Amino acid sequence: MKKHLPVRKENDQDNNSSSTTNRSRAGASTTTRKSTSCNYGSSSSIMQPAGGRRERKRLEKELADMREKNKAGGGVVADAIGENIQIWEGVIQGPEDTPYFGGVYKIQIEIPDDYPYNPPKMKFVTKIWHPNISSQTGAICLDVLGKEWSPALSIRTALLSIQALLSAAEPDDPQDAEVAKMYKSNRTQFNETAKYWCETYAQENANAKESSYANPHQPKIDQIMEIRSEQKYRTTTYVKKFLRPKNAMIGARPV
Repeated sequence: MKKHLPVRKENDQDNNSSSTTNRSRAGASTTTRKSTSCNYGSSSSIMQPAGGRRERKRLEKELADMREKNKAGGGVVADAIGENIQIWEGVIQGPEDTPYFGGVYKIQIEIPDDYPYNPPKMKFVTKIWHPNISSQTGAICLDVLGKEWSPALSIRTALLSIQALLSAAEPDDPQDAEVAKMYKSNRTQFNETAKYWCETYAQENANAKESSYANPHQPKIDQIMEIRSEQKYRTTTYVKKFLRPKNAMIGARPV
């Protein structure tokens, strides 16, 4: 019987290798992938009226609850994009003790008319090197986004399950066969490549203002840090100018 990744509730090594960093980075330039063997791609459709008032109320409540949780920050946040409450963007922080730690990963979320009777469609916007996530399209192989979906689940629990997947890959049921092959045959090279992809694609998101809704005070913090940096530069410039020898080049920028 296939082992499923457990759903996370809301309240709640290496092989010997002679691989080098250059070999790890080579994985980032690969443009072809083997076909997926993911078995979670489709859910069992539950016949319900599409886009009813009850369904919309449920979604509006989820959005309000999510926005309330966003104020506290944390490893998972999401919000609707614009006026359409069926198009969301999620943000997941890479878990500790994984190659993804320190990265911030953006998730595209499309919510069907018959939600919650069928799951939301989610995919990674940020590139990631993981056996159960396509390194080309961002498609995710996860049971709760397919056959194991239940109306009792929510968008937040789905995002938490994706975050858990980053800590517990299932290479025997991959979305990206080439990544899974590396994961199983050369874990050191896999970790190096995943870390390189994190540093290349996900860490720039960590500093981006587009994810600042996780902390409503972040824009003010950024402004304060910018002012402090400018003050430090001016102080350093003044001191070096005062101590500069008389024959030093006038107008030279301090190093």
